Amino acid sequence: MSVPGPPSPDGVLAGPPEVLEAGDLTPGLSDTSPDEGLIEDLTVEDKAVEQLAEGLLSHYLPDLQRSKQALQELTQNQVVLLDTLEQEISKFKECHSMLDINALFTEAKHYHAKLVNIRKEMLMLHEKTSKLKTGWLWKGVEFQRLVWTRTPDQQPEMDGQGWGQARYERELKRLGSQQASPLQLHTGASLTAKSHYEVLVLGGGSGGISMAARMKRKVGAENVAIVEPSETHFYQPIWTLVGAGAKPLSSSGRPTAKVIPSGVEWIKARVVDLNPDKNCIHTDDDKKISYKYLIIALGIQLDYEKIKGLPEGFAHPKIGSNYSVRTVEKTWKALQDFKEGNAIFTFPNTPVKCAGAPQKIMYLSEAYFRKTGKRPKANIIFNTSLGAIFGVKKYADALQKIIQERALTVNYKQNLIEVRADKQEAIFENLDKPGETQVISYEMLHVTPPMGPPDVLKTSPVADAAGWVDVDKDTLQHKRYPNVFGIGDCTNLPTSKTAAAVAAQSGILDRTISLIMKNQRPVKKYDGYTSCPLVTGYNRVILAEFNYNAEPLETFPFDQSKERLSMYLMKADMMPFLYWNLMLRGYWGGPAFLRKLFHLGKS
Repeated sequence: MSVPGPPSPDGVLAGPPEVLEAGDLTPGLSDTSPDEGLIEDLTVEDKAVEQLAEGLLSHYLPDLQRSKQALQELTQNQVVLLDTLEQEISKFKECHSMLDINALFTEAKHYHAKLVNIRKEMLMLHEKTSKLKTGWLWKGVEFQRLVWTRTPDQQPEMDGQGWGQARYERELKRLGSQQASPLQLHTGASLTAKSHYEVLVLGGGSGGISMAARMKRKVGAENVAIVEPSETHFYQPIWTLVGAGAKPLSSSGRPTAKVIPSGVEWIKARVVDLNPDKNCIHTDDDKKISYKYLIIALGIQLDYEKIKGLPEGFAHPKIGSNYSVRTVEKTWKALQDFKEGNAIFTFPNTPVKCAGAPQKIMYLSEAYFRKTGKRPKANIIFNTSLGAIFGVKKYADALQKIIQERALTVNYKQNLIEVRADKQEAIFENLDKPGETQVISYEMLHVTPPMGPPDVLKTSPVADAAGWVDVDKDTLQHKRYPNVFGIGDCTNLPTSKTAAAVAAQSGILDRTISLIMKNQRPVKKYDGYTSCPLVTGYNRVILAEFNYNAEPLETFPFDQSKERLSMYLMKADMMPFLYWNLMLRGYWGGPAFLRKLFHLGKS
């Protein structure tokens, strides 16, 4: 096969045209490459390859690293975006549940308006009844005047005037029945001094007042009396907010005379002795009062003096306690005066009323410090004699999360035994190592005092070995004296001592006494329901509700272990309204009916 000549300047091949021979596939191409020999002779050094690779890497590596960093930032932003999206979804769900709560409050307002109208109608009926009663009383007086100004021999003349002997007897019987009418307006304690009552209530707190109102409807106001020395009745659950500056102290109290049910006699004295074997009690003004049924609602006793240096230490600044009307405002003053250092909150080695209150003020104080810019200078310490932050695991887990998020210090098994208020020092004993103590200086100290049964109960026949009223945990009837009953903080019921527990107990005790009065056996059982609105901030509450077994017994159809604004509003505003207007009047026995409603009939 011939090889073509060199190309001409115009690009046309020079030389004779190529003739295709048999076996040639393509014109102008040979079977062998012209560079074949050169490739076989070419050798490549490893060092050159390595240098070439390094050069390529040095050229492209910065761009690759920048791309990698950009991808990492993008991935991180996507994670943050997903977390934010999840939070927004949870907030949306909460807002959805808030709409349900708002609907509930709207419904509550609707029924409240109905209750107000019913109350107005009852007042009008009461007014009409009073007028009728006054008219009949005057007729009775006139009738008796006519009777006693005439001698027996004048009776026939009276017969002729329509005042015959038979009618005379009928009038006396009718007047007597009217005086016993349940519509009679009772004037209370000041008119006649009595020494015997069908129902005698010891204590004018939440349990005593609510039970007196219930018993008044059963046996009549004139047959019920309350023994209570205090001039003022306080709604103590609100003191948590008073100590944090969120409510004024004046909003928590009303005159005792205003809350005692009308017509029920108020014996303004202190009980000094109980004699259930003789169905009587003695007061500090040397009076003996007997009863058919006795309800003991004496509450719990504050024992500040069991801490060395108290209560005289409250005369110094930087120290307060939300458990006493005399010291609750000192808590708010100490909170305002805080500059920097340790803010200490305590829980004693005894039963207490509202076991959540000692830590509620801690959360509120932390929120106040954050609000005022003092949080970085505050070391917040909760020293508790208990071994856990809360007795119900569901709510304890939620509180532990808050404690970690807010960097709060919690020390367990630490009991306050002494306060050196002049030096601003608190001394704690390690309950796991008796005798071992620790001195901690403080810039603010909130004291929860040791508590116990009232002294009058400790040596009484109605008390158990620890001094509490010994009642059946299901019926609230005394275990040894069938005509004696207990309610509230003074009893040995194995549940938390709260106003919510008293409300639930009042409904059960009402039914128990009703059946006992009819010589029947009580059947309704108290499940130990109690509630503790755990205030975790100035607009957040975890609503803890549980029973004897420390099992959640929640009212609302959502997770109550989460902090909610709606529950704070209920704690701060709705519950006081229920207390003053329903519970103390004997119309509120707890939210059991609401629980069944919200949970479709399930308990």
